[in-house]
Amino acid sequence: MDGTAFGGFYMACVWFARFAFLNVLWLLFSLAGLVIGGIFPATAALFAVERSWIRKEESPSLIRQFWREYRAQFVKANMLGYLMVLFGGLLWVNVKLMFPLDYLVIGVLKVLLLGLFFLFVIVLLYLFPVMVHFKGGILDCVKNALFVGLSSPLMTVMSGLGILVVTYSCYKIPGLSVFFYVSGAGFLSMWFSHCAFLRLEGKAKAGGLDG
Repeated sequence: MDGTAFGGFYMACVWFARFAFLNVLWLLFSLAGLVIGGIFPATAALFAVERSWIRKEESPSLIRQFWREYRAQFVKANMLGYLMVLFGGLLWVNVKLMFPLDYLVIGVLKVLLLGLFFLFVIVLLYLFPVMVHFKGGILDCVKNALFVGLSSPLMTVMSGLGILVVTYSCYKIPGLSVFFYVSGAGFLSMWFSHCAFLRLEGKAKAGGLDG
């Protein structure tokens, strides 16, 4: 094995270890908040760490960085997370109530519900990446997530497909879930989201220069 091959193998092992450790941190910090209070800030912290990896702004201590982001995003992440849970629950109840019915007016409402569901999925795809990338309040995060998702359809599709690939892989190999599911899916989501952010920021700067 030559030096190049060994170097590639070594880097692959390093990244596998980093993803596994980050996934374990996510599990531990979710449990530290008794899941109910911990899962959303732990997810926000995971996205913040992976954003720093993508931007090559890494901290010397992964644990300290994760803890810092967990504390900083604790309230906001929980408020946003449970806002999405509430909206998603209401959407699901309406779907269950209306779809068995078969009237003209109900048919129109079904189309509207499907449209709302589509927009809801887009917001979910971008919510945490937007939260850790942009400043703003809760409604700003929701609006920005929707705007980025609709403005970058290719990145939205790629992000969704990436998450599906990771989900299918972990389904076929269940042991992967404990170490790679959230960190792997999160990284792909953050990667494509970051590409969308850079594209929009580039267009905004170009527009500013043109003006």
